[in-house]
Amino acid sequence: MKLPKTFDLPRFPWDTLAEVTALAQAHPDGAVDLTIGSPADSVAAPTQQALAESADAHGYPPAVGAPELREAIVEFMRETRGVDGLAPDDVVLTIGSKELVASLAFQLGIGAGDALGFPEVAYPTYEVGAILAGAKALRLPEDPKSWPGRPAKKDQGEMFGETGRKPQMESPKLWPTGESGRDVGAAMDSLPEGFIKDVDEKHEGRSTSAHSSPIPRLVWLNSPGNPNGHAYSVAELREAVAWARANRAILVADECYALLDWEGAPRGTGFGTPSLLDESVTDGNLEGLLVTHSLSKQNNLAGYRAAWICGDPELVAGLREVRKHWGLMVPGPVQAAMRVALADVETPRRQKEIYRTRREKLMAACEAAGLEIDSQSVAGLYLWVKAGENGLSSGYAGGQTLAAALPSVVTPQRSDPPAAPGLSATPGRELARWFAERGIRVAPGDFYGPAGAEYVRISLTAQDEDIDKACKRLA
Repeated sequence: MKLPKTFDLPRFPWDTLAEVTALAQAHPDGAVDLTIGSPADSVAAPTQQALAESADAHGYPPAVGAPELREAIVEFMRETRGVDGLAPDDVVLTIGSKELVASLAFQLGIGAGDALGFPEVAYPTYEVGAILAGAKALRLPEDPKSWPGRPAKKDQGEMFGETGRKPQMESPKLWPTGESGRDVGAAMDSLPEGFIKDVDEKHEGRSTSAHSSPIPRLVWLNSPGNPNGHAYSVAELREAVAWARANRAILVADECYALLDWEGAPRGTGFGTPSLLDESVTDGNLEGLLVTHSLSKQNNLAGYRAAWICGDPELVAGLREVRKHWGLMVPGPVQAAMRVALADVETPRRQKEIYRTRREKLMAACEAAGLEIDSQSVAGLYLWVKAGENGLSSGYAGGQTLAAALPSVVTPQRSDPPAAPGLSATPGRELARWFAERGIRVAPGDFYGPAGAEYVRISLTAQDEDIDKACKRLA
């Protein structure tokens, strides 16, 4: 029997790597897996103890989060992320951040006839969130000045006029259509054609003209970005906020990698990479702005599913009601462990230095092998790399293409399928096979959108022993 309703979802990316996985596993010393950003290091002992001591959790936990935990999150956002002005009621727990990314648009009432924007190179779940909500998925360039809609001609801090009052922000379903809200109209005429890519019904990422691109009701930012490690500065975040206010759109920032900032990352606030909710970005007005943050990476709590969303009080209040009815609850023992983890400032600092060491080793090995690391890959848990202009080491001279060096990758008999219908072999998939021949698994860049087709993503989350193995195999 078929489901009453099926969703036209893209193929799950990891299901497309059977051939390269088998190739990596055939290495005499086994495969080194640098694909998934799943922490490999232990959870701090006090956090484990808090989980165990709360195991007699016979009652339902508060769906939105225990009051004392939400207070701890407010304190964390103030002390660690530089965000003032939040109250405990402006915070809702989520069962990890992926659940939220996939369902937030639906929870906010965004659906058919609406559009959801997300980065041109992005974690696949942003697109899935648009599909599940029935909204149009739009891949957006990083520069907010290139987004469809009314360009913000004034600094967003001037938008409230002399009174300083905030503009009225209603529920998305009540926003007006036509000239004042959804119609691109004359505002689009001055924008260049082809600057935006939308995901069509087959998820092929075909280019479309700006004149056919609707104005998104919701835009996801991911700073630092997965997979590419790009991060927004305060000035760039202000530009995004100005665009959102000019177009009456909701802006949501996924900041789960924010504390993993490396040399060259923007440090406009002194609290990791800048937060969308920092007052230097918002001028004290949180309306229409939300941030999600997780303990998965900084505290190694990926298995606990410990995250939250916070920001605009009215939007959060709506999410509270939806999630209570939905029964989306973070288990009580996990909530107890989160309180201890949030108070633990040493574990994130120590973990960051562990990742820094692994990153520096892999960067040196990749560069020595002839790989080019994206110069803007300055934060987060991944390296975003492609074959250098002079070709790779280990077997061929400069000037050869990777396809020429690895002809077996692009033959018609090749069994490794593309990431999604309509995508053929890409330089990134060829490069992933080059890694697999050395017993190393990496993620092809087309997992994250057509604009990533030249790249592979390399995770820093393997144990030190495996990082060292990978570096030796690249030599």
